[in-house]
Amino acid sequence: MKFALAFLAAAFLIPSGNSDVAPVSSGVVLQIIKEKGAHEAFENLWRTHAWEKTTVGIASGDAKWLEVAQQLFPAADAGAASELLDAVAWALPKAPENVLSMIGADQANWQTICSGPSSDAPPAGFKAYFRDAIAAVRNVRVERLERIRAVCLPLLEAAASAPMPN
Repeated sequence: MKFALAFLAAAFLIPSGNSDVAPVSSGVVLQIIKEKGAHEAFENLWRTHAWEKTTVGIASGDAKWLEVAQQLFPAADAGAASELLDAVAWALPKAPENVLSMIGADQANWQTICSGPSSDAPPAGFKAYFRDAIAAVRNVRVERLERIRAVCLPLLEAAASAPMPN
């Protein structure tokens, strides 16, 4: 098992000839976190192409990638934590039930997601982001998420009406 983990970690972090990184999966990252801890996993990811691939995975809204965000968040410094928060915010319009579940499980760290991305502009811009995020959260009809939906929706609406950068 340790050999397999070492192989996965090496494949995960060693650049190929074209300065790209071997594919990064949520499963590989979660396994490294389990075996080495969140701090070591974070240190190996940060400032590499693997970090970018990790934040893109998180922004997809996939439940396993959101679990990666939850596991890495306590180990992240301020800059990385901000990037994790933004990636989870970008996931909100795509996978509102997954994101609201995550927020509901740990409001102290994740409730700011309901105010939208704090640092980096969403790929489609702020207006499109808030339009899509508000519509997605409004359409969530899962009973266990009603309370967090009721908290999140007004925060999104308030953020959408605030002045936005160009």
